Amino acid sequence: MCFPNDDSLRRFDMAKNFEWQNESYVLIKTGRIMAHEKQNIFVTIDKENPYYDHLESFYIISVKNLIKNQSMSCAIPIEIIDYTHCIDHIRIDKGKIQYILRNIENNTVALVKYTIDSGEKEVITEKSVIQSYLEWEIEDPWYYSLTCELLPTVGTSPIYNLEDGECSLLLNLKDI
Repeated sequence: MCFPNDDSLRRFDMAKNFEWQNESYVLIKTGRIMAHEKQNIFVTIDKENPYYDHLESFYIISVKNLIKNQSMSCAIPIEIIDYTHCIDHIRIDKGKIQYILRNIENNTVALVKYTIDSGEKEVITEKSVIQSYLEWEIEDPWYYSLTCELLPTVGTSPIYNLEDGECSLLLNLKDI
């Protein structure tokens, strides 16, 4: 399946489903190179002949459109970047897709908030706001202490976070 910019699922990194205004969507991110790897590539790359797999992008598509068209061609690109940038800390909250966009070339960081309804982007560069966003991510979720007690029994039955639907821990229930 190809995306609007000829990107491909062969470069798949992650997917996340979410609901917005009674419609199901999928957020798909491509680009298998992590931020620290991009930093290393940026320092050593031949800018005239960049590493072939340096692109990173993410899209949203309604599940209805995906099923109807059986194609990613109607996916909406949120961000498409090259080896000079990286995307991380993606969060979906109240009709906005939020993420950190790092500019490796200029050594800058921005919090980007993409509004699903309008397609508008708000770019925030204020350090205190970005720090607050990043600190929110590292706070222990309410279920963390409970799952830590179960870690010795890690197996194959999934436990999902009720807040965002993410698989938080795999347990073998017969060992509990």
